Amino acid sequence: MSGKRHIDRLDLLRALAIMMVFFHHYWLIIRPEILSSVEPFLYSPFGKLLFSFHEMGYLGVRLFFVLSGFCIHYSFLNWMERNGGKLDMRRFLPDYFWRRFWRIYPPYFAFLVLFFLYQYWEDLDFAAVKHFLVHATLSHTLGKAFYYNINPSFWSIAVEWQLYMIYPVFLWVRRWKGIRLAFVGATVVSVFAAFAVPQFTDSFLFQNLPFKYWFEWTLGALMAERFREGRSVFRFQGWLVLLGLPFCCLGLHSSNVFDFAIPSLVFAVCIEWVIGLKARPKFWEKPFVWAGVFSYSTYLLHQPLQYSIVSLLPEPTWRQNIVVGTFLLPLALYIPFLAASYVSFHLIEMKSVAVGKSIWKRVSKPIPTVQAASR
Repeated sequence: MSGKRHIDRLDLLRALAIMMVFFHHYWLIIRPEILSSVEPFLYSPFGKLLFSFHEMGYLGVRLFFVLSGFCIHYSFLNWMERNGGKLDMRRFLPDYFWRRFWRIYPPYFAFLVLFFLYQYWEDLDFAAVKHFLVHATLSHTLGKAFYYNINPSFWSIAVEWQLYMIYPVFLWVRRWKGIRLAFVGATVVSVFAAFAVPQFTDSFLFQNLPFKYWFEWTLGALMAERFREGRSVFRFQGWLVLLGLPFCCLGLHSSNVFDFAIPSLVFAVCIEWVIGLKARPKFWEKPFVWAGVFSYSTYLLHQPLQYSIVSLLPEPTWRQNIVVGTFLLPLALYIPFLAASYVSFHLIEMKSVAVGKSIWKRVSKPIPTVQAASR
């Protein structure tokens, strides 16, 4: 099938992912208070189900990884179509890395500076500068002292960038052996990185290489390839979602195998199900599509500010009414963050993309495009 530049319904899933993460980080702040008052209820089956969105919200990052793999590979397939179906790495890679840099890095760097100054303004020394420089290179996930520093949420931006770096390897295997074997190979490497490497070494660096996230990322790429072919990876997506979600909701994430595979597979089925819907987003879906568009800025700015705001609230806020404290209050907090994300999206994200495009037009030679035979 011919490529479509933007799939609106993917933004619905981005909105779901960022709300999962937002609620989870809010939950981490108030959880000690909740445990002290309703601990037996929290660990009951009904309590697990009620608070599963909070407890399992950390998996929203995994959804982002699957979505990222889908979108990056889908964009690559569109590039292939515009260029006659031939993969010339010398032409594709400069364009790919240039676009990724201007889409991801300047907004990240802007909030890195903001939160670095916020955290170290009164205690600026060489150690603080070292933390900043390591984060600026997006390598902070490879050192234990840097992993959650400045802004804990930044760890996944570093992993995402590192996955971008190894994507050409996946493309090379795809060209050599096909998409199926490329995915299988990436999965084998991912399983080895997640389960075997910790058995051989205690090195924090080797245990936190991006390869352990390669399964979910390349799963998204596999779905993008099948979607462009008019095929699907999973059948009976709706039923699979209904069967898979209870496992996530009941919090069966105590198993490493569960954590590694099940959430990513459930999210993958959700993606295929959603993008397979033929009807355009309805009016009630559009606010979520809108929230999904701004999800990157929301992710970058929310956690340190969220902690500061919640810490200023009177403690009885969530003690007096558990529903208000755990559901309505974070939802109310999410609205101003969404407004700030709207501003950030237009003033930082889109400006960055525009600057990147402008520079690219000046320094690169025009690349003739060839219309695909299907058109």
